[in-house]
Amino acid sequence: MLREAGAEHGKALIVNTASIAGKGGQAWLSIYAATKAAVINFTQSTARETVNSGIQCTALAPGFVDTAMTDFVKGAVPAEEMIQPSDIGEAVRFLLHTSPTCLVPEIIFNRPGEGADTP
Repeated sequence: MLREAGAEHGKALIVNTASIAGKGGQAWLSIYAATKAAVINFTQSTARETVNSGIQCTALAPGFVDTAMTDFVKGAVPAEEMIQPSDIGEAVRFLLHTSPTCLVPEIIFNRPGEGADTP
């Protein structure tokens, strides 16, 4: 069905949910980080397998998102300092509005003080 949609519309979209943990090892989250790294690799491999078929593949790699899944850390990271679920939704909306010639293999979501902006 994806190949048919890609052929008909020039664009079908696969969005896989990974994690910032998949971008680098995380203490106490080794298995989780390994599985999320696998999701990122799976997304990259799928993109190569479907190249020129109108199917785009993107991995989303957020840090802590304010959901029930992050309740365990909300004592150390307040919910209001976490990435919001709407941020992830807006990223998917963005992907849906890009042209067939714009490939976005991965989106990394960092919180202030973490990731690329950390000195």
